[in-house]
Amino acid sequence: MILHGFGLIAKLAENAPEGKHTFIIIIIIITVPLIIYFFSWSAQIRYMVDYPDYKFVASQAQQFAWMKENYPGLFKRMQDKAKEGKFVPTGGTWVEMDCNIPSGESLVRQFLLGQKFFEKEFGHKCTEFWLPDTFGYSAQLPQIIKGAGMEFFLTQKLSWNLFNKMPSNTFYWQGLDGTSVLTHFPPADTYCSEANVKEVRKKQKKFFFINSMRTVVLIWAQTDFVHGRKF
Repeated sequence: MILHGFGLIAKLAENAPEGKHTFIIIIIIITVPLIIYFFSWSAQIRYMVDYPDYKFVASQAQQFAWMKENYPGLFKRMQDKAKEGKFVPTGGTWVEMDCNIPSGESLVRQFLLGQKFFEKEFGHKCTEFWLPDTFGYSAQLPQIIKGAGMEFFLTQKLSWNLFNKMPSNTFYWQGLDGTSVLTHFPPADTYCSEANVKEVRKKQKKFFFINSMRTVVLIWAQTDFVHGRKF
């Protein structure tokens, strides 16, 4: 059930991490060496030094665990920048998982292990569930998200549907047990925005609440070696 949250819809955009983000599919680690992570994330920390207002968002506790194990010096710098609010861990799960096939217990474990890791290594749990790239969602998710201590859910891929269009960018998603979570689909319809004029205009055109809100999420990402973009 979709419940529109007109009084509180600004919360997600106001609390969403601002800045560039990385999107790395965990399975590609089979063919792409870990050094790719090192180059990507060390570059982001360099940008934070050169540009004081720069922020970087990264999800999936597994990626952070690899950095801690293989590049402890870089991981320590990531932790330091996280304390400054510039390196922003998000998502709260171990990986950005499929939500169609796994059981409820499997989904709970994703949140349990992910939130435990982020709290231990960065001093706090994530407040938003970040899952831009999945093809469907279990109806148990609102209950699990709230049970994991999160208030918000950001996703994207369902907005690509050619036939069943989402009726809103921001709404309350009500799960099986009646639990609701504030949900946002960025109106630019992409999680790898290049922040060009075309995408910004599309974001404005498709944003349902443009007349009542001044803030909306645009997920900006440049690095994408899977799809052939410049690294």
